[in-house]
Amino acid sequence: MTPIARLSAADLPVGVAPSTVVETSMGLGDLLSLTASAQGVVATVTGPSGTTNFVAPAFTLRWSGTRYLDGPGALVNLGGAFSSPRYRYGQIHIKMVKSAVLRYRLEVTDDLRLHDEYLRGVAEVPSSWPEAAMEAQAIAARGYALTKVGKTRVECDCEIYGRSVDLTYVGWAKESEPKWGLHWLAAVAATSLDSSNGLAVLYNGKPITTFFFTSSGGHTQNVGEVWGTSLQWLKPVADPWSLDEALNPKYAAWSRLVLQGQVAKAFGLPDVVTLQFPDRTEGGGVKSVIATSSAGKNSTLKGEIFRSRLALPSTWLQRPVIRRSGDDEIDLSISIGKSMWPTSKSIVLGVVDQDPATAAIAAPLSFTKKAPLLITSAQVLDSRVAIEIGRRKATKIYLVGINISPALIASLKNLKKVSLVALTGNNRYATAAAVAALVPGAPILLANTDLALIDSSVGAIAAAKRPILFTTQSILPWQTSRFITKKGLPVTVIGTPETILDAQLTAIAVDDQRQPNTDQVSVSLLATFGSVSRSIQFIPAQFDPLLLGGGGVVTFALSADGHVSDFAKNYIGTHPAIGIIEVLGKSALVSTESFAEINSLR
Repeated sequence: MTPIARLSAADLPVGVAPSTVVETSMGLGDLLSLTASAQGVVATVTGPSGTTNFVAPAFTLRWSGTRYLDGPGALVNLGGAFSSPRYRYGQIHIKMVKSAVLRYRLEVTDDLRLHDEYLRGVAEVPSSWPEAAMEAQAIAARGYALTKVGKTRVECDCEIYGRSVDLTYVGWAKESEPKWGLHWLAAVAATSLDSSNGLAVLYNGKPITTFFFTSSGGHTQNVGEVWGTSLQWLKPVADPWSLDEALNPKYAAWSRLVLQGQVAKAFGLPDVVTLQFPDRTEGGGVKSVIATSSAGKNSTLKGEIFRSRLALPSTWLQRPVIRRSGDDEIDLSISIGKSMWPTSKSIVLGVVDQDPATAAIAAPLSFTKKAPLLITSAQVLDSRVAIEIGRRKATKIYLVGINISPALIASLKNLKKVSLVALTGNNRYATAAAVAALVPGAPILLANTDLALIDSSVGAIAAAKRPILFTTQSILPWQTSRFITKKGLPVTVIGTPETILDAQLTAIAVDDQRQPNTDQVSVSLLATFGSVSRSIQFIPAQFDPLLLGGGGVVTFALSADGHVSDFAKNYIGTHPAIGIIEVLGKSALVSTESFAEINSLR
C-alpha cells in the first residue's frame, strides 16, 4: 500500500518519556479519529484490515504531496464533513491539554512554511481585488506574521492564531476558490523571491508589524493616539480612496443604531441624555467622548474605548452634509416628498398664499397618511405641483387651506381618478380642527401670536403626528374648544403666560408647557420634539420654515448674510444622534461659503 498519510508520536519536551507508538501508515479510504483522554491522545485508525488504537501524549500527522511525505497531493479534512477545514500543506501536531473548565481537549496546530505555504491560506481580502492590492496584502501579512514567529503562545501552543486575533487562516479554502483562488496564489508567488525568501517591510533591518484594515474613514490614525505607544513607521496619512463609494461601498459611509441603554452601560451611567465629542485625533477620529446623564453626571471615554464598547467600525463619526437644490419652497416640497414618500398615491396639498400656518397645520397629516406635503403658491394649482400629481398617478388629495377659491377646487375635481378630501374653513381655527380630526396624536395648542415659535420644530411636531390647534390670547375659539372636548385628550399648551392666559384653560385638561419667555419656548419645543429627529435642515433666510415642515425634521434658517446661528450650533453640539445635515436651496440661495460653514459642523 502506498502511504497517503503517516501518523507518528510527536517529538516531546525533555523530561517527558518517549512514546512506544510506532509510525503508522494510512492509505486511501482509511479513517483517523482522535480524542482526548486522561492517558493522552487516543488515535483510532480504521481501514480494510480492521481498527487499531494508539495512545500517546501527542501525535504528528503527515500526508503526501508535502515537504514531509512524497506522493500525490492530498488534503487533510479536519472534521470529516464537506464544510470542515481542509489543509494542503505542512504537518499537523495534535496533543492533549487539560484545563479546569474544559477538562481534557485536543489542541491542533498546523506547522507551515511562513512565507508561502501559510500565506496561501490567509483570507484577509477578497481574491477578486486588483493584483497590486493583493500583492500589498501578501507583503503586509508576511511582515505581520514575521513579528510573531519565535514566540510560542502557551494558550494555543502556536506562534500565530488561525483567526482574527492575528490573521484569518482558512487553509485550502482560499486557494481553491472557483476562478479567483488562482489570483491569490499568483499574488503570493509574486511576492515570494524563491523557496526561502519573500518580500516584507523592514525598519532598521527588522520586520515591522504592518497593521491593515478594510478602510480608514478617509485618514489613517497616529497609532500613539490610539494605542498609547508610537511607532516610527506608522504616521497618519490621507486615504481618500476609503471615501469612494465605488471602491468601498460598505464603509465609505456607515451608520449603526445603538440603544440608549447600551450607551449608558458603556459609560457606567444610569442613562445618557447627551454626548459630546470635544476633540479629535491628528487623523480626524474622535479622541474622547463625554456623556452626561439626566442627573447631570459626566463620564468620559477615550474614542477607541468608546468605539470598542459600542462595536462601531471606527472612531470616524461624521454627519453627511448634503444639498437639496430648489428655487423656492414649492420646488423643495416636491423634492422632499419624492425622497420621503416615493410611491405614495396620496397627496396632502396646502394652500399657503393667505396663511402660511396652513402648511404647519397640514404637516402632521402628511406623516399620518404617509403622503408628501405639497404647497401651492396661489388660489390656483401651481403647474409644478400639477405635474407631480400626474407623475405619481395620485388617487387621493387632502386639500388644506382657508377660503379656497372655487377655481382651485374645480381644477382638482377635474383630475381623472382622483378623489378630493377638502379640509378647509373660513379661518385658521376651523381648518386646524378639520385636519386634527384625522391626526391621531394629542393636540398642541398654540396662540396666534406665537406661530413663529414653532418655526424650527414644526417638522418634528409633524413627525410625532401631533395636530396643531390655535387660540387667541384670552378666548378659546369655539372650533378649537369643540374639537378638544370631542377628542378627550390632554392638550399640550405652548407659549407664555402672556400669550395664552390661564382663564381659557380652566375648562380643559392641559399639559401646560408654557415658558417664562419666548426664547425658552423655542428651547423647550426642541427638547420635547427634536430629540426624535435624526436629521436637521438649514434653509436660506428668505424661506419660510413653516412651509417645509413636510421634511419632518428640525429646521434652522440662516441669517440674512448666510451664517449659522449660535442657537443652531449649540443644538448640533448637544444632539449627537443627528445623522444628516441637509441644506435646502440651490447655490444662488445658499452660497458655497454658507455650505462650508454648515459642513464644518458635521
